[in-house]
Amino acid sequence: QVITTNHTATSNRVCGNCSLGLTFGTTINAAACVTATVCDSNQFELTPATLTSDRVCQNTTICAAGEGESVAPTTTTNRQCTACVSGVNFTATAGTAACAPVRVCTSLEYQTTAPSASVNRVCAALTNCSAGSYITTNHTAISNRACSPCPDATYQAGINSFACVGATNCTAWQYQTIALTPTADRTCANTT
Repeated sequence: QVITTNHTATSNRVCGNCSLGLTFGTTINAAACVTATVCDSNQFELTPATLTSDRVCQNTTICAAGEGESVAPTTTTNRQCTACVSGVNFTATAGTAACAPVRVCTSLEYQTTAPSASVNRVCAALTNCSAGSYITTNHTAISNRACSPCPDATYQAGINSFACVGATNCTAWQYQTIALTPTADRTCANTT
């Protein structure tokens, strides 16, 4: 209690209560109540204020990289964090976010960095073996494809082909009208 009206020679002092949760008194016959601490937005109430003691606030937990918020904090409870599942979800930095799903490489990509609880998967575009070349090593989920130029006397007009095509050879009764290139067959015509 606090003194709301002091005593006089002809009257006794009048005491009053502090406002629960808003103010409190710490000494007997105090002249005024003390304003209770208000927890800020990054804190929660660990111990509520009483008529004789202040509120105790505590900073909310920040989830570490590799952990995500599983239960949001309230004014009276702390944030709860749960470990992300490596290869399924992740958080790259400490914070307040939930674990995010890891990236999935498309059929036109391969993985260059494997995911973990704190690292997202990194994907890169597959190399396209252009016309005039062929696939010497096919890609896997974690490796790029390798290409080589078509060898002599072969060509390939398409992209990402597994082999080059043998070139047409003009016979003794033919002559070449269009020369062989790495991307197109030679054309022959009959002699007259």
